[in-house]
Amino acid sequence: MTSDPDLTLRRALRLTGSEVVAFVGAGGKSTAMFHLAREFGRALLTTSTHLGAWQAEQANHNLRFDEKEIERALAEGGICLVTGGLETASGKLAGLTLEQLTRLAAIAHEQKILLLVEADGSHGKALKAPAEHEPAIPPFAEVVVICAGLTGLGRPLDAETVQRPQIFGALSGLGAGEIIGAEHLARVLTHPQGGQKNIPAGARRVFLLNQADALDDFQLSVVSEQLSASSAQPSNRPTEQPKNWITEKPDSWTTGQPSNRTTGQPKNWPTGQPSNRTTEQPSNRTTILASLREEKIYAVHEATAGIILAAGAASRFGSPKQLLDYHGQPFVRRVAETALNAGLWPVIVVTGAYAEAVEAALTGLPVQIVRNAGWQEGQAASIRAGVSAACAAQVGAALFLLADQPQVTPEVIRALVEHHARRLDAVTAPYVFDQRANPVLFDAVTFDALSALSGEQGGRTIFSQFSPRYLAWYDRHLLLDVDTVEAYEEMMN
Repeated sequence: MTSDPDLTLRRALRLTGSEVVAFVGAGGKSTAMFHLAREFGRALLTTSTHLGAWQAEQANHNLRFDEKEIERALAEGGICLVTGGLETASGKLAGLTLEQLTRLAAIAHEQKILLLVEADGSHGKALKAPAEHEPAIPPFAEVVVICAGLTGLGRPLDAETVQRPQIFGALSGLGAGEIIGAEHLARVLTHPQGGQKNIPAGARRVFLLNQADALDDFQLSVVSEQLSASSAQPSNRPTEQPKNWITEKPDSWTTGQPSNRTTGQPKNWPTGQPSNRTTEQPSNRTTILASLREEKIYAVHEATAGIILAAGAASRFGSPKQLLDYHGQPFVRRVAETALNAGLWPVIVVTGAYAEAVEAALTGLPVQIVRNAGWQEGQAASIRAGVSAACAAQVGAALFLLADQPQVTPEVIRALVEHHARRLDAVTAPYVFDQRANPVLFDAVTFDALSALSGEQGGRTIFSQFSPRYLAWYDRHLLLDVDTVEAYEEMMN
């Protein structure tokens, strides 16, 4: 797997530089913490447990807790490591008390710098499960990074690979000596007594899967999908264990090509009212695939919202385009099903003109309806409404779909999402035979700009501020635009 040199751990974690970040798990906590500190250039580091004494060499200042000394060191700049001092018996640096951590967090807040806290121990193992007293996450942590070393996959469950293998086995359903698979790691990382243990309410959760250079693209895709599946369905019940850590690669999976899978979504959705629920999948979890040793970030997988603009009156066409028939389905329903099948979450449908009829066409689909009372003000009002709902869901990006483009496929949506995951470009769009096309994906960094649009301004208004990254795509159907009856007939034929 290739990596973009501009995609740093700082960008992947979406940090501003003044957060309290706790690191737990195994397989790269200290490495990640110091790597991040170097990227920022100025940071406070500490531990609530223990830290290897040799790690102190990476800091510009190695101090015991003393507020005056800390302020002096911060004035000089660089990385400031604050601990309880060297423990003679263990040869490790002791952690701070909760009172000291609280004061250190206040200093970091005053100085507007990062506070990075190693809040767990793993004795250098690739993987771990927490004991009853672990992890020691400060209650004021704003971001919790749950680390795991991917070299532990494909190896037997034992004390050589896993810290506390008995607990890991109980959470994953594995027996001693059985091979650790991606699904077992996913169960432990997403288990409330595993990777999710002791995380403060409201803290943003990030999975940092280190040593990704040890796996190939297909293996990494399996790991990511297992984490997504476990996050969406946190049933912690063990299932039948395969002998190998991944299943056989299906013939239809070609590395680097859009998948034809539907990510577990049914093709025929049940009847009933649109659910309006936005909790089918947790959105405040991010999965980062990295090789900290090589200082490479391979991908950042975050929830991507689908925002369907379906509020227009279609005055030029003469009837509601959202409700035109597309092979037995209303346009808007086909677009919503495509978004769901592509794995977008949440799928937000902004309605306005013909709201009742459009919403009725979505009956039974797990979508969020946002009715735009100001739809007559222009397209910008619908964009603002959709972005507001996406922000509430804490997504990393949003892909805008037009209700009158039912020909868009799940494949192009997945390709745009994957392209964005490898680069975190502000804007990602398909480029079809030298023409810019829809749908367009907007990273969360653009949400403020999109929220400032007015009148008939669309997403392209901000392209001068955020240069798009184009993905070559060879499907002329994306260029079809149903503005006339003749264009509709051409599409259907």
